[in-house]
Amino acid sequence: MVQDSAIHALKAFLDRRGVGPLADTDELTSLLEACWHQFEGCAETEMHAGKLDRIEDATWQPPYLDLIIERHGAVVRGSKYANLQRWCLDVEALTAEVNEEGRRLIAPLDKRLNREAIAESLANAILSGQPDERFKILPDGSVSLDIALIIPATKKKTTEDRRKRLHKDLSERLEPHGWRKTGPKVYSKEKPTP
Repeated sequence: MVQDSAIHALKAFLDRRGVGPLADTDELTSLLEACWHQFEGCAETEMHAGKLDRIEDATWQPPYLDLIIERHGAVVRGSKYANLQRWCLDVEALTAEVNEEGRRLIAPLDKRLNREAIAESLANAILSGQPDERFKILPDGSVSLDIALIIPATKKKTTEDRRKRLHKDLSERLEPHGWRKTGPKVYSKEKPTP
Protein backbone atom coordinates (compact mmCIF):
# COMPACT_ATOMS: atom_id res chain seq x y z
CA MET A 1 0.00 0.00 0.00
CA VAL A 2 2.93 2.38 0.68
CA GLN A 3 4.04 1.87 -2.94
CA ASP A 4 0.57 2.82 -4.24
CA SER A 5 0.51 5.98 -2.14
CA ALA A 6 3.96 7.00 -3.44
CA ILE A 7 2.75 6.67 -7.05
CA HIS A 8 -0.46 8.50 -6.12
CA ALA A 9 1.57 11.36 -4.59
CA LEU A 10 3.71 11.59 -7.75
CA LYS A 11 0.62 11.69 -9.99
CA ALA A 12 -1.03 14.32 -7.81
CA PHE A 13 2.11 16.48 -7.95
CA LEU A 14 2.30 16.19 -11.74
CA ASP A 15 -1.42 16.98 -12.16
CA ARG A 16 -1.04 20.11 -9.99
CA ARG A 17 1.91 21.32 -12.08
CA GLY A 18 0.13 20.87 -15.41
CA VAL A 19 1.51 19.92 -18.81
CA GLY A 20 4.95 21.21 -19.79
CA PRO A 21 8.35 21.81 -18.16
CA LEU A 22 8.68 21.20 -14.43
CA ALA A 23 10.78 23.80 -12.63
CA ASP A 24 10.58 22.32 -9.11
CA THR A 25 12.88 19.32 -9.43
CA ASP A 26 13.53 19.11 -5.67
CA GLU A 27 9.99 17.98 -4.89
CA LEU A 28 9.88 15.85 -8.03
CA THR A 29 13.11 14.13 -7.00
CA SER A 30 11.71 13.36 -3.53
CA LEU A 31 8.52 11.90 -4.97
CA LEU A 32 10.36 9.83 -7.59
CA GLU A 33 12.82 8.46 -5.04
CA ALA A 34 9.88 7.01 -3.10
CA CYS A 35 8.47 5.11 -6.10
CA TRP A 36 11.35 4.68 -8.56
CA HIS A 37 11.63 0.94 -7.89
CA GLN A 38 8.03 0.46 -9.07
CA PHE A 39 8.85 1.41 -12.68
CA GLU A 40 9.67 -1.58 -14.87
CA GLY A 41 13.06 -0.83 -16.45
CA CYS A 42 14.14 1.49 -13.66
CA ALA A 43 17.38 -0.45 -13.07
CA GLU A 44 18.60 -0.24 -16.68
CA THR A 45 22.15 1.13 -16.91
CA GLU A 46 22.53 0.44 -13.17
CA MET A 47 20.24 3.34 -12.37
CA HIS A 48 18.77 3.65 -8.89
CA ALA A 49 16.81 6.20 -6.89
CA GLY A 50 19.95 7.59 -5.23
CA LYS A 51 20.97 9.14 -8.55
CA LEU A 52 17.74 11.05 -9.06
CA ASP A 53 19.14 14.21 -7.48
CA ARG A 54 20.72 14.89 -10.91
CA ILE A 55 17.37 15.39 -12.68
CA GLU A 56 17.18 18.20 -15.19
CA ASP A 57 14.91 19.26 -18.05
CA ALA A 58 11.90 17.44 -16.60
CA THR A 59 8.72 17.69 -18.69
CA TRP A 60 5.24 16.34 -17.97
CA GLN A 61 3.23 15.26 -21.02
CA PRO A 62 0.59 12.88 -19.58
CA PRO A 63 1.10 10.01 -19.11
CA TYR A 64 4.82 10.56 -19.79
CA LEU A 65 7.34 12.15 -17.50
CA ASP A 66 10.46 12.92 -19.53
CA LEU A 67 13.73 13.89 -17.83
CA ILE A 68 17.48 13.96 -18.26
CA ILE A 69 19.86 12.55 -15.67
CA GLU A 70 23.60 13.16 -15.64
CA ARG A 71 25.49 9.89 -15.06
CA HIS A 72 29.05 9.69 -13.75
CA GLY A 73 30.14 6.12 -14.55
CA ALA A 74 32.67 7.29 -17.13
CA VAL A 75 33.95 9.97 -14.73
CA VAL A 76 34.65 7.33 -12.09
CA ARG A 77 36.78 5.55 -14.71
CA GLY A 78 38.80 8.70 -15.45
CA SER A 79 36.79 10.55 -18.09
CA LYS A 80 36.13 14.27 -17.83
CA TYR A 81 32.74 13.76 -19.46
CA ALA A 82 29.48 12.70 -17.81
CA ASN A 83 26.91 10.82 -19.88
CA LEU A 84 23.45 12.31 -20.24
CA GLN A 85 20.52 9.91 -20.26
CA ARG A 86 16.97 10.74 -21.27
CA TRP A 87 14.44 8.80 -19.23
CA CYS A 88 10.82 8.48 -20.30
CA LEU A 89 8.54 7.27 -17.51
CA ASP A 90 5.01 6.14 -18.26
CA VAL A 91 3.30 7.03 -15.01
CA GLU A 92 0.18 4.97 -15.86
CA ALA A 93 1.88 1.77 -17.12
CA LEU A 94 4.75 2.18 -14.61
CA THR A 95 7.47 1.63 -17.22
CA ALA A 96 10.78 3.39 -17.69
CA GLU A 97 12.80 3.63 -20.91
CA VAL A 98 16.27 5.14 -21.20
CA ASN A 99 18.24 6.48 -24.15
CA GLU A 100 21.70 7.98 -24.30
CA GLU A 101 21.34 11.70 -24.91
CA GLY A 102 24.98 12.71 -25.22
CA ARG A 103 27.70 13.79 -22.85
CA ARG A 104 28.83 16.88 -20.99
CA LEU A 105 32.27 18.10 -20.00
CA ILE A 106 32.32 18.33 -16.20
CA ALA A 107 36.04 18.90 -15.55
CA PRO A 108 38.57 20.97 -17.48
CA LEU A 109 40.48 19.12 -20.18
CA ASP A 110 44.24 18.93 -19.95
CA LYS A 111 45.93 21.83 -21.70
CA ARG A 112 46.66 21.12 -25.37
CA LEU A 113 50.25 20.11 -25.96
CA ASN A 114 52.20 21.27 -29.02
CA ARG A 115 54.06 17.99 -29.29
CA GLU A 116 55.58 18.73 -32.70
CA ALA A 117 57.16 21.98 -31.51
CA ILE A 118 58.56 20.19 -28.48
CA ALA A 119 59.98 17.40 -30.68
CA GLU A 120 61.53 19.95 -33.07
CA SER A 121 63.13 21.93 -30.25
CA LEU A 122 64.39 18.77 -28.56
CA ALA A 123 65.81 17.35 -31.81
CA ASN A 124 67.65 20.63 -32.49
CA ALA A 125 69.10 20.60 -28.97
CA ILE A 126 70.26 16.96 -29.29
CA LEU A 127 71.78 17.53 -32.74
CA SER A 128 73.65 20.61 -31.50
CA GLY A 129 75.33 18.52 -28.80
CA GLN A 130 74.92 21.31 -26.27
CA PRO A 131 73.77 20.61 -22.69
CA ASP A 132 70.04 20.97 -22.11
CA GLU A 133 67.98 20.48 -18.94
CA ARG A 134 65.62 18.15 -20.85
CA PHE A 135 68.25 15.45 -21.36
CA LYS A 136 71.52 14.13 -20.00
CA ILE A 137 74.45 13.43 -22.32
CA LEU A 138 75.84 9.99 -21.45
CA PRO A 139 79.58 9.10 -21.64
CA ASP A 140 79.09 7.28 -24.98
CA GLY A 141 77.50 10.40 -26.50
CA SER A 142 73.93 9.11 -26.39
CA VAL A 143 71.27 11.14 -24.62
CA SER A 144 68.82 10.14 -21.90
CA LEU A 145 65.62 12.20 -21.87
CA ASP A 146 64.09 13.59 -18.70
CA ILE A 147 60.65 12.67 -20.01
CA ALA A 148 58.88 13.81 -16.82
CA LEU A 149 60.28 17.31 -17.37
CA ILE A 150 59.49 17.32 -21.09
CA ILE A 151 55.93 15.98 -20.72
CA PRO A 152 54.73 16.28 -17.12
CA ALA A 153 52.31 13.66 -15.82
CA THR A 154 48.56 14.30 -16.01
CA LYS A 155 46.02 11.50 -16.42
CA LYS A 156 47.84 8.19 -16.85
CA LYS A 157 46.50 7.39 -20.34
CA THR A 158 46.94 10.97 -21.57
CA THR A 159 50.52 11.07 -20.33
CA GLU A 160 51.37 7.67 -21.85
CA ASP A 161 49.89 8.65 -25.22
CA ARG A 162 51.61 12.03 -25.28
CA ARG A 163 54.98 10.52 -24.45
CA LYS A 164 54.59 7.76 -27.03
CA ARG A 165 53.72 10.29 -29.76
CA LEU A 166 56.64 12.53 -28.70
CA HIS A 167 59.06 9.61 -29.11
CA LYS A 168 57.64 8.95 -32.59
CA ASP A 169 57.95 12.63 -33.59
CA LEU A 170 61.45 12.88 -32.13
CA SER A 171 62.61 9.68 -33.88
CA GLU A 172 61.34 11.05 -37.21
CA ARG A 173 63.48 14.15 -36.73
CA LEU A 174 66.62 12.37 -35.47
CA GLU A 175 66.79 9.30 -37.76
CA PRO A 176 67.79 11.27 -40.90
CA HIS A 177 70.83 12.43 -38.88
CA GLY A 178 71.87 8.91 -37.85
CA TRP A 179 70.22 8.85 -34.42
CA ARG A 180 67.86 6.15 -33.23
CA LYS A 181 65.98 5.23 -30.09
CA THR A 182 67.99 2.59 -28.21
CA GLY A 183 66.14 2.49 -24.88
CA PRO A 184 62.88 3.63 -23.28
CA LYS A 185 64.16 7.21 -23.15
CA VAL A 186 67.62 6.92 -24.72
CA TYR A 187 68.70 8.04 -28.21
CA SER A 188 72.10 7.14 -29.67
CA LYS A 189 73.99 8.21 -32.78
CA GLU A 190 74.84 5.23 -34.95
CA LYS A 191 78.57 4.67 -35.26
CA PRO A 192 79.81 4.75 -38.86
CA THR A 193 80.79 1.33 -40.18
CA PRO A 194 84.55 1.19 -41.14
